[in-house]
Amino acid sequence: MVVTNGSKEVSFVYNTKTDADQLPLKELIIDLGYRDDGGSYEQIKWPVGNYGDSLRYINKVLTYTKILQGDDGDNICAGPNNLIPTSTTLRCGNRSCCFVKPKVMIKDNWDRCNGGACTSRLTYGLEYSNYIRVDQN
Repeated sequence: MVVTNGSKEVSFVYNTKTDADQLPLKELIIDLGYRDDGGSYEQIKWPVGNYGDSLRYINKVLTYTKILQGDDGDNICAGPNNLIPTSTTLRCGNRSCCFVKPKVMIKDNWDRCNGGACTSRLTYGLEYSNYIRVDQN
């Protein structure tokens, strides 16, 4: 688990390995797993285009005060020393915190997405195997 203090830059790294007949990739998105204070989905999007396979790096600042709720509306935040409501194991330390679980979403040349059809952003994509805890300042 990665733990931040209030607002911290987190580096995301991922690699794509795609069959040649599915290239070029059309869309590349890192979904950070929460809705921000503007009510939109918090995502890092590359412009729609033609992408080949490669290792990609991107940095993003995660800020406690901007996280409202999980993508599916779940409460992903809790007070000091409390569990978040959707978990029996994710507990904050001595500060309020939120837990986010990023995933990578890719659309290929056939308009198919990793993990299934591109019909709902909640049903496709490859999730990070752990959580990032974002602590209050």
